Amino acid sequence: MTGASEILSSAYHEFAFVSAILGGAALGGLMSWINNPWPESRLRGWAAGFSMAATACLTVCVVGWSMMAAAVRLKASSTGATYEWLHPWLSLSFFAGIALFLVSMALGGWIFSRKLGIISTVIVGVSMLALVIIMSNFVT
Repeated sequence: MTGASEILSSAYHEFAFVSAILGGAALGGLMSWINNPWPESRLRGWAAGFSMAATACLTVCVVGWSMMAAAVRLKASSTGATYEWLHPWLSLSFFAGIALFLVSMALGGWIFSRKLGIISTVIVGVSMLALVIIMSNFVT
C-alpha cells in the first residue's frame, strides 16, 4: 500500500471513530429520554426524536467511512472502484448528526426550566455557528 493510500485510509478510520463516539453519545441521550420517569411532554418527545435522528446519521457515517477505508486498502492492493464521491455525502450526514444532537441538548434544557432552556439554547446556538464555520471549510 502506498503512503497516500495509507494516510487516506487512516483518515477515514478516524472519521468513523469520531462518528462512533458521537453516535454513542446521541444514543445515550436517546436512552435517557426514553427511560427516565419524568412526566411526558412534547419537548421530551422532540428531544428523543432528535437524538434518534442524530444516532441514525452518525451510524451511517461510521459504516460509510469504515467501508471507504477498507475500499482504499483493497484498491491499493488491486484494481477496484473508488468511493471518494461518498465523502461529501458522509460529511453532510456527519454535520446533520451533530446538529441534531445539539438540538436535542438544547431541548433538554427547556424540559427542566425556562432559565436552563435559555442557557442551553444560547450555548447550542454558539456551537452551531462554530460547527457551520468549521464544516464549511471541509464540505465541498
